[in-house]
Amino acid sequence: MDRFFEWHNLSDNKKVRFAKMMLIGKSKTYWRDVEDCLEMRGKPPITDWIKMKQNLQKKYLPPVL
Repeated sequence: MDRFFEWHNLSDNKKVRFAKMMLIGKSKTYWRDVEDCLEMRGKPPITDWIKMKQNLQKKYLPPVL
């Protein structure tokens, strides 16, 4: 995704919107849950690509030792 974003020079907000659109299966369900949880707590949605990427990496990638 980062290479795609470098090529197309998108804003953070557009990066997050595009990445959300590309999620499938369990990752899409997980991200909806993240957004719902933030909304229920009265917090703003994640619109920063780095924060979204870190959140997904924490969930789906093994910890770095």
